[in-house]
Amino acid sequence: MRKVILQFREIKDAPKELEVMIDNEAIAARFGELIDTSRENYCNGVITAEKLQGAVSVVGSLQSKLHLICSKCLETFEYKVPEWFNLILMPAPQAFKDEVELESSDLDVVYYKGEQIDLTDHVLDHMIVEIPMNPVCSENCNGVNYKCEVPEEDEIDPRWAALKNISSNDKK
Repeated sequence: MRKVILQFREIKDAPKELEVMIDNEAIAARFGELIDTSRENYCNGVITAEKLQGAVSVVGSLQSKLHLICSKCLETFEYKVPEWFNLILMPAPQAFKDEVELESSDLDVVYYKGEQIDLTDHVLDHMIVEIPMNPVCSENCNGVNYKCEVPEEDEIDPRWAALKNISSNDKK
């Protein structure tokens, strides 16, 4: 896996494009049991970073494939994460206020320090957030197919035969 490192000095005059290539190993390390790691999972794409007034806008187009486990039938199925991704990068303030209530628009803001930032974890976070809480392989998934065969009355396991005698004594 190549890390997605953005150098801020490279985007002073013109937007900068970065290539995203996240392999199965990196995705498996971050996603854990959310995905089927025995199959090939990947995320590729291009991220464009552009300077705004006091911030950096990061917009990405990703092509990804994850193998999720259906929460109904427990079978593995292919899932494609929605492709658009965006962040606003802002320099970290000197100090934060004691308590701040976050709004939904604040979730796309990332604070940074220094001259570069590794965007790899932010791309992976985007992918995790886009996974459904209860992934289902299809709308008409019937769930796990339990084959439960009830034995006939005269087909009693010999280990349970003594219990049958007890129940017939209770009826007398």
